[in-house]
Amino acid sequence: MEVKTIDQMLDAVELFIKENVVSGLKLKTPKGEYVEPNVFKGVLPFKHSLPDDKKELVPCILVGMGKGRDNDDDGDINIKLTIVTFDSGFNDGESEVQDMNGYTDLLIVIQRLRASLLGSVDVGGLGEVQRPYDFGMYEEQSYPFWYGYSMFGFEMDPIKPISSELENCL
Repeated sequence: MEVKTIDQMLDAVELFIKENVVSGLKLKTPKGEYVEPNVFKGVLPFKHSLPDDKKELVPCILVGMGKGRDNDDDGDINIKLTIVTFDSGFNDGESEVQDMNGYTDLLIVIQRLRASLLGSVDVGGLGEVQRPYDFGMYEEQSYPFWYGYSMFGFEMDPIKPISSELENCL
């Protein structure tokens, strides 16, 4: 496996999720449209900076870095996915009925992530996902938005100190 920077690893996970998790999935936006969830690296972009084909920030998956670790012989990085969905209820034919069942879309995304990431022997050229694979819903929810997460890791090459003899040659 070639050495990748942290940013390249996040890019690889972002692309994998776009191609293998959200492709073909349609979830509700705050405007009531059904769209494929967005996948963003790092943080939510400003709404005015969205690409033309994206009208809403939510639903989305944010791909970010959790904690990393270097030892003498190996290293690893944790990837943290934050999932945001929207569902205010349903229309009974006469009006919008608020309910607390919107979390089900969140569970669908979490399950698709688990199945795709754990079921692949090579996630975007990064190898297999390391276990444990953690996932869940945040305790505090901001109805009608629903928040969850997935956290998992990959092996990465450790940074080795450069010997003083080699340093003099550079």
